[in-house]
Amino acid sequence: IKAVAEEVSKEIGDEGLHVLINNSGAVWAEAFEDTSKRSFDKLMNVNVTGVFFVTQAFGPMLEKAGTNASPARVINIASIDGLGVPTFEEYAYGASKAGVLHLTRIMAGHLAGRN
Repeated sequence: IKAVAEEVSKEIGDEGLHVLINNSGAVWAEAFEDTSKRSFDKLMNVNVTGVFFVTQAFGPMLEKAGTNASPARVINIASIDGLGVPTFEEYAYGASKAGVLHLTRIMAGHLAGRN
């Protein structure tokens, strides 16, 4: 993640980054009895942890571009499955997407003023 952020920073220079869109997604649907720790490890790592560390790596570029009149934006794509009970049995996926939604609220609450 850091290597990609450094490459992007070199490419865009002093302008900074105006918008970051996090659209990570891995899915793992299994019956309750068959759901493994491995499914939670993978989906939380990709769907939640990845969103956090990508945003952290690109944060300085976002702060450079943002102003009070035109703040930089982070758009985190989650899923309707993070809001309610999904149709399919997908325990790790729904939980991870709910995590993305709450992580978004936490980051917005703490980072919005950094423009």
